[in-house]
Amino acid sequence: MRIKSLLTLISLISPIKCEMEPFVVGGKRAKIKDFPHSGFLKVRCKEISSGEISPWVCGSSILNTKIVLTAAHCLWGCATNSNITITVGHSHNHRGKSHTGHSFVVHGGYVDTEFYYDIALARINAEFVFGPTIKRVALLKKPPYFEKAQVAGWGLTDEIMEISSNILYYINQTVWKKEDCEDVIGAIPKGTICASSKRIDSYVAM
Repeated sequence: MRIKSLLTLISLISPIKCEMEPFVVGGKRAKIKDFPHSGFLKVRCKEISSGEISPWVCGSSILNTKIVLTAAHCLWGCATNSNITITVGHSHNHRGKSHTGHSFVVHGGYVDTEFYYDIALARINAEFVFGPTIKRVALLKKPPYFEKAQVAGWGLTDEIMEISSNILYYINQTVWKKEDCEDVIGAIPKGTICASSKRIDSYVAM
């Protein structure tokens, strides 16, 4: 099975910083009712190459009652029997409803050295019970260029001081066209949506 057309990776537009790390830096505390599609994904990755166990955490978005969209780099190279947990329904990543993963699939075009098509799907064993704090994300047929958007996630709130948070944070972004983005930061990975907060202290780093 391959994922052919979904876009999820958001890249920073900034003349100062454009590294790719899986965090929302800066921003404001988010209410889960404003981002009810958000899921906190933990994986104990059993690496195919070595058999070693590596722990990873990533954000995810609920697509339906059983499937979430997440980053390919969080699951790439993991054996099918790796342990996956997805927590939803709360802005604190340890206080929501946790679901065990059933299976996952990484985009067939993913290239780990270039972050091409950095998306994957994970399926849970049970089903999400939708309500005010648990809902599916709305998917668009094409990126909303030049429109305002919001990005939410867990992780570092300050990369320099390495300050992390278990609370969901969000930042406001404006979606850019690929060619405009590349004029500023150079080539971006295939399958990437580019956006900017126009602030150097508040940004998405993927």
